[in-house]
Amino acid sequence: MSLLGNLDVESAKEAIEILKKVSKNKLVIIVTHNIEQMEQYATRIIKMHDGRVIENTEVKKVDKDIQVETSKYSKISLFNKYRLGFRNTFNVFTKFALLFAVFLFITISVLVEYASFESLEYELSQENYSYYFNDFSPNRVLIKKQDKSTFSDEDYERIKAISNVDYIVKNDYLVDKDVIFYKMENISDPFSSVTFSGIIHDIDKFEGKLDVGRMPEKENEVVITCSKNHYNITNKQDQLINNNFSISTTNSYNEVAKASIVGIKYNDDDDNYIYDIYGSQELIDKLNLSVNRNFSTIKYLFNGKYTNINTFSVVPNKNVEKGKTIVNDDLKYQLSKGRINNQPISICVDNIFYEDKLDLEISGTYTKNNFTKVTGIEEFNNSVICINEEDYNSLYDKAPYQSSVYVKDKKDIDDTCAKLKDIGISPKKITDFAVQDNAAYKQVMKIVKLVVTFLLIFVLFFISYLIIKIILKSRNVYYTTLRMLGATFKSVKRILDIELFVNSNIAYFTVILIIYLVNTNILNWSYIAKLTSFLSIREYVLIYIVLICMSRLISRRFARKIFKKSAISTYNEEV
Repeated sequence: MSLLGNLDVESAKEAIEILKKVSKNKLVIIVTHNIEQMEQYATRIIKMHDGRVIENTEVKKVDKDIQVETSKYSKISLFNKYRLGFRNTFNVFTKFALLFAVFLFITISVLVEYASFESLEYELSQENYSYYFNDFSPNRVLIKKQDKSTFSDEDYERIKAISNVDYIVKNDYLVDKDVIFYKMENISDPFSSVTFSGIIHDIDKFEGKLDVGRMPEKENEVVITCSKNHYNITNKQDQLINNNFSISTTNSYNEVAKASIVGIKYNDDDDNYIYDIYGSQELIDKLNLSVNRNFSTIKYLFNGKYTNINTFSVVPNKNVEKGKTIVNDDLKYQLSKGRINNQPISICVDNIFYEDKLDLEISGTYTKNNFTKVTGIEEFNNSVICINEEDYNSLYDKAPYQSSVYVKDKKDIDDTCAKLKDIGISPKKITDFAVQDNAAYKQVMKIVKLVVTFLLIFVLFFISYLIIKIILKSRNVYYTTLRMLGATFKSVKRILDIELFVNSNIAYFTVILIIYLVNTNILNWSYIAKLTSFLSIREYVLIYIVLICMSRLISRRFARKIFKKSAISTYNEEV
């Protein structure tokens, strides 16, 4: 004590005797440079240099039967605990930086591991196929109205207003139906055997630049894309350009329309020999009409009886007036009086979307002798029912009952489907029709993901604890001093909790900020953008909970370590 330094020898001795008496039931600590003066009174001599204990010697045994008065100031207020914990976070910059780096590493490690497994699971989910759909794009959603009525322009406008909707294919039958291009006008023609099929698209969906030819300018002009190694096109491209082809929607080669190829674009996919054909909306409408007809069952109602159309076929004919029909003269034998002219007949259409009936009046009949004269058809066919072209088209030219929506971001497809339901649309993801060969493998991957995630968290906890223990060990003197001043285990643990909680939160939200900057294109880190796109808010919350739990467990273990040994032993530990 500096007080003794100003006293003579006798006075100093008297003061020391007084302190000796006080020390019977209290701890008295004397700081002095004159060890010889205190040796006969001291029970323990501790030598220090630069704030560190360099020697700790017990001189005399302490009588353990002496009742020592416990300090009345052992509790630290809650406010002071938070104040000390928050201050300790930043009081030593090196310690703060090291703890920040540890928690940053934990956060990034768990995020990357989990996101990588999510990405792998997602890629596995896309390795599917379907027996029913050619276009199996994971961005595709089949839609129908909940009341099973046709789509109106207003319906499509409401659908387009949904943010994640990229575009709509109104009549989507042709998306899953190959159309056949063939040229067989002349057997001697070298192109009479040229036949290929592909998916037809609206010309507005064409992207890129043509390698040969030009873009369509007329209704019956198309451009095609195919592999540059496709011999059937590349070897004959000069002769294909500007040549007319017949188009059929069935393998029976019944011509539905004609089109001229005016441009070709080659792609680099050596294994893909699928053609993509781009044409006008008018051409697509003609083909849709044919596809609708192929999907429908036809029968006619005459004289109170239904007859399946396998017996007769309905064909459009320019010689027939609207609302009228020309039939085989043999139908008169179904009538008792044999008078068939002006008799009613109904054509009935039935498919998965609708049923319709066209009521007509028989205006004439044909026989083998007058067939060409009456119908204008050269080759005789005794099983046709000729009707007006406009009437014929009215059977199949309906507003769409089913369409397809293509979304911009397939990861948000479920949210898009929910919004479609809200406006009266029934959605069905195309992937719901998938045939999955890797279903068992996907289940194994889910189990592996959980096991690896738990193992990673377990390993990271012990690695981070060892590192944080070394970092916090530099603060042994501080926390031991708190203990010596009467702080309890709970108080020290709470201060540690707050310090590590603040540091872990700074690290976590630093990562979140980086992810936000990447997703808003302020930082151009494509790998991080792709990886984090597979994480939802649920995963971010779970990772945050894991990080906070780890920080709490680490603070608890370190607090136990401080109280495991005697205060002086902990105080003397080297970093």
